Amino acid sequence: VVQYQWYKIMGNNPAHFKTEVLGYNSQNNPIENISWEDVKEFIRRLNSKEKTNIYRLPTEKEWEYVARAGSQDKWHFGNNKNQLKNYAWYGENSEKSTHPVAKKQPNSWGIYDMHGNVYEWTNSCYTQKYNQGCYVDYKILRGGSWSSDTFRTRAAFRYFNRPIKRYNDVGFRLVRSLR
Repeated sequence: VVQYQWYKIMGNNPAHFKTEVLGYNSQNNPIENISWEDVKEFIRRLNSKEKTNIYRLPTEKEWEYVARAGSQDKWHFGNNKNQLKNYAWYGENSEKSTHPVAKKQPNSWGIYDMHGNVYEWTNSCYTQKYNQGCYVDYKILRGGSWSSDTFRTRAAFRYFNRPIKRYNDVGFRLVRSLR
């Protein structure tokens, strides 16, 4: 979800990396500086506006499935970290900020920015392994960000934080359930 989409639904832009900071129109940069709870409110309003209930956060498993795009490698494009610059904005090429979405190469399924730019909230709570009991009040983030090293951008890398926290390297993507 990018800044102009957030603004259209929420009527504000809490992003740190806005036009004033970046020096260019940031409307196509990912929304960031939003909490998991903020995201849930965005989804509630979007579903209400569209008179539906099909939009939601992906689960951690769904996120990884799409990020891998059928691969079992570190990244959907293979294991060569030198290729990451072609697919992601991360610590080595981001110049310490977010960038407009869909400017790097997509995965083999045509999906952009699964690695880097912003960590993405999922609807899964933190556990040591999939399907275990949840640690109290922690949600999973995936994908790495503009500030991440290559290790943190891998498809398998899991990160977690409290759902009330906001950071300038955390955003989200939506999934749409089939009717």
